[in-house]
Amino acid sequence: MTRSTLGVFGGSFDPPHVGHLLAASFALATEPLDALAIFPSAHHPLGKEPKASFELRVAMCRATFADLDRARVDTLEDELGGEGYTLTLLHELRRREPERLLRLIVGQDIMHQVARWHAWDEVARLAPPLVIGRRGSDTVGPSMVQMPEVSSSDIRRRLAAGESVEGLLHRDVIALLAKDNPYTSERP
Repeated sequence: MTRSTLGVFGGSFDPPHVGHLLAASFALATEPLDALAIFPSAHHPLGKEPKASFELRVAMCRATFADLDRARVDTLEDELGGEGYTLTLLHELRRREPERLLRLIVGQDIMHQVARWHAWDEVARLAPPLVIGRRGSDTVGPSMVQMPEVSSSDIRRRLAAGESVEGLLHRDVIALLAKDNPYTSERP
């Protein structure tokens, strides 16, 4: 019997953008993943506090990834509480489905930060990383694809300045932000 593999794609998703969607789509299309779970972070262990609430980021993720077969948005990180360590999430996923293989989906920029991660070696052992590169990145290697240049911080800046984010966010996320935009410069 072949063991099924779950791709684990976590992040602040503040906001989720087309680069995230392309990375998820690439992982599902090119890797032997049976499913992909998207985990918006409830607490960022490196002190990066999102501007959007957890609930809004979950809604934006659901809108962004809705058309991807085999992908689901999961709120397990919020349910777990604690420091928001990826290792804690992976241990819980392993406890719930001990026979399932895990693969961690990460951006190439994360590889420069692994020294700051809690127990990175254990994380990589439990869920070998699939690294997604960005255009202009200085590292290319196995399991990497170059993605278009797009970043959540640039999108937050554009939204705060009232600039267009067409082509950078899923159209349904743009509609959500038209109703509730936590990135406007009027907010604290």
